[in-house]
Amino acid sequence: MGGPRQKAKKIATLRAEIWKNAPPIDFTAPLDSLEIMEGVMRHFYLRAMTEQRMGDDADWNSVDALMLRTLAAAEKVAKYRHAQLAAMRFSGDLNARPENVNLDELLASIRADWAVLGPLIDMDPTAPQGSRTEGGLTVGRRRIERDQRSGA
Repeated sequence: MGGPRQKAKKIATLRAEIWKNAPPIDFTAPLDSLEIMEGVMRHFYLRAMTEQRMGDDADWNSVDALMLRTLAAAEKVAKYRHAQLAAMRFSGDLNARPENVNLDELLASIRADWAVLGPLIDMDPTAPQGSRTEGGLTVGRRRIERDQRSGA
């Protein structure tokens, strides 16, 4: 019967065949560390899912180990893919109220910002948005005055 040496020879022969038919490796290709981490995460996750689909024949210890390795890679990827709120800096005080600014000036400022930012998120800043808010802003195209509500 075949012993461990026969099995090792068979594996070595199979690997030699694979390497003989494989395309050449480009050692000068640029590497993106985030892409590599995502590839590692995907590799371990797919291996775990493949093993898990074997049902009763699955090696659940292997699935658990592969999922833990997936989790470790996912934690590293998440640090770069999703910004932490604590790491963001805001300019000014978030609770500050604008002083000496009337509603028209504030609306003009918002529209100017919208004209710059709208195209970045594929929204037309010139199209009417049909806002349904009250208190000096627009309802459709009709203007509602704050004075009507305050009784002044």
